[in-house]
Amino acid sequence: MSLFSIIIRVRLPSEPLPWKLLLLADPAEELVHSYIQESQVYLAESGNTVVGICVVQPQTHVRAEIRNLAVAPNCQGRGVGKALLKYAEEQAQQQGICTLRVCTGNSSLGPLALYQKSGFAMVDLQLHFFTQQYPEPIWEDGILCQHLLVLEKDLSA
Repeated sequence: MSLFSIIIRVRLPSEPLPWKLLLLADPAEELVHSYIQESQVYLAESGNTVVGICVVQPQTHVRAEIRNLAVAPNCQGRGVGKALLKYAEEQAQQQGICTLRVCTGNSSLGPLALYQKSGFAMVDLQLHFFTQQYPEPIWEDGILCQHLLVLEKDLSA
């Protein structure tokens, strides 16, 4: 494997959003539009190329939710998602956030493993969420995405 370095930073409001990446994690563009403006957007760059994104939306003064976390397919498995997640956690702690939440689908095996390895624990399950809320079926690795898994991490410890 070749040397791979990334820089993670806050997206400037004047910068265009990397829609291709955003839609990897959430194929409902209108839903992304509904939360992106009230969220903090973190970008992972390699050279001059954005290779990852993490979108964190405050829910209350002590709780936030990762609404979108995506890594370019050619950069997956190289620590970009893990680094974005760590950066988002650090930023949330600095802002006084005590609980960080993330939701994912039952078919998102890679992200689910990443979140659990990073200390997130499953706290809720919403059956049939994706089949009822999304107009088109979502398939990942031959698995129909049906159920929403809710995970949380306590950042106050």
